[in-house]
Amino acid sequence: MNLMKFQLNAIRELLIAMEEDSRDIILKSPTGSGKTIMLTHFMSEYAKGHARTVFVWLTPGKGNLEEQSKRKMDLYIHNSSTKLLSDVMTSGFCENDFCFINWEKLTKKGTTRSKTASARTFLNG
Repeated sequence: MNLMKFQLNAIRELLIAMEEDSRDIILKSPTGSGKTIMLTHFMSEYAKGHARTVFVWLTPGKGNLEEQSKRKMDLYIHNSSTKLLSDVMTSGFCENDFCFINWEKLTKKGTTRSKTASARTFLNG
């Protein structure tokens, strides 16, 4: 897949922002601009240079947005180690995992939850 110039610029800016002290990073872009594609490419690039990184991608709502996002990463970022909540609950987090988790499923009463998940998009270290 060939990314557009504005997408490559956004990925570069995200990588630069990750090296700064403040880690509150927001990507805003119009509907249909490829935010999922930009973020999955960013995550892949960041993980290449930072061992022991795990990304946790939280999605809202009762739909299956986490499955959609995981499928896109599997399609565009070959050989990436993607997981859903059920995979994390079974095998835990591993180095360079990309975990797609629905917040509603994670916090639903009666659900066994992983205490390692957080509201941040990424975990480092």
